[in-house]
Amino acid sequence: MPWTVTPHPEEKCICLEIEGPHRFPDVREMCLELFAVAKVEENWSLLIDTRASVAKLSILDVYRMPKLFKSLGLQRDSRVALLFSDASPERRTFSFVGTVSRNQGFNVNLFRDRDEAVDWLQSC
Repeated sequence: MPWTVTPHPEEKCICLEIEGPHRFPDVREMCLELFAVAKVEENWSLLIDTRASVAKLSILDVYRMPKLFKSLGLQRDSRVALLFSDASPERRTFSFVGTVSRNQGFNVNLFRDRDEAVDWLQSC
């Protein structure tokens, strides 16, 4: 399950692109790298592109996500755009991650269109 974390200065965001299946321990490793880059770049506008991924997350994993974000240093004033595909069988899982995260005070929004996600990230 490969992933890449890349700063996109022209779009004023840090992008995490995920491919293939991933489980909760993988999410932890991805977030560690993503948040480390965000801290170095001093940019907490984060685009997480899940369109090529397959989430293997349980309901408990989803509920644990905000605690993971907090423990790894995600700032409450960060913006996280979660990009997913309508065709994804995991779209309900990604939607639930967004809901649970927002309920815990994190600014997470879901998008099907990359340009809309970037526009939202830049609107802060």
